[in-house]
Order: sequence, then structure tokens, then C-alpha cells
Amino acid sequence: MSPIERIRCGALFRSPAPPATPSGVVPKLLRARDASAYLGVAERTLRHLVWCGLLRVVRLDRRFVRFELAELDATIARARVEGAS
Repeated sequence: MSPIERIRCGALFRSPAPPATPSGVVPKLLRARDASAYLGVAERTLRHLVWCGLLRVVRLDRRFVRFELAELDATIARARVEGAS
């Protein structure tokens, strides 16, 4: 099953809450590891979604790519299929 089919079949809907920092603050920008855990997919699948243009990223620097929590939620909303169980 392709990553897009997994998204459309509801694989993203079992998302855990984003990790909280020691101070209890939930960050708006997540690392790839945390974003993939939030979506319930592998990091490789996450990067594939970025490469395909299905998920936008925030580039703080050439090396530092972060994922915005609101964009992850929007990706889930776009992937939701009516009538899927």
C-alpha cells in the first residue's frame, strides 16, 4: 500500500498528542521524528509526502527543516475521505 493510500485509509487518524517540552509547552514546530510520530507514519513516508508536495515544511536553515503542527493537522484533514471507516 502506498503512503498516500495509507493516509486516505485513515492511517493518520490514530495520532498521538505532540510531545511536550519539560516546561509543559507544546511546540508549534516539530522535528521530523516527532512529526512522523504525530502522524503515525515512518520518517521516510513523511519525507516522501514533502517531496510529493502533499506536506509543506518550515525551513529555518538549509539543514533545519521543521513541521508546523497546524500543517500536519491540515494534511490529515485533506486526506480524510468521506464515508471511510
